[in-house]
Amino acid sequence: MRGRKPDALAVRRNKSTADLATSTATVMDGGALVEPAEIANDQHMHDIWVSTVGSGAAFDACDSPVVQQLVFNIAILEDCRAHIYSADGTMQTMIEIEDELGTVTRPNPYIKIMQDAEKSVLKLSQELGISRFARARLGLTQAMSTAAQVSIAEQIDKAISRRQ
Repeated sequence: MRGRKPDALAVRRNKSTADLATSTATVMDGGALVEPAEIANDQHMHDIWVSTVGSGAAFDACDSPVVQQLVFNIAILEDCRAHIYSADGTMQTMIEIEDELGTVTRPNPYIKIMQDAEKSVLKLSQELGISRFARARLGLTQAMSTAAQVSIAEQIDKAISRRQ
């Protein structure tokens, strides 16, 4: 075949053969994701788990390591943000370190850690289908007026319950 090969996920004008038009949700028997004890014991990570996973019906038990890593990276991201802002609310992009030679100004190391965690969160959320782009690809978008009030996990749970 010569020339450019057709894109399997491209949306055609008349009749679309894209995967987003044919996606269906399937119900798994007992496949709901359960919160691990180590996350349940930490209140901050538990809150992140609840806002991300919800009832767990949208995830399978095999997704547990990926979801745990996502929750852990979100906790790292929030912790880094807390260390970047000073007590008066200003952002500290540079920090001063005192040593035997005097005061040295360096970039805040929490910014690099935060950027790495942010990239990982975006990648994992795309992989799990909880990013905005992934939901659009799966056909799970809702009106954005209610999206600010409803967590991501609740949106996915509602979408799955409507398709049953």
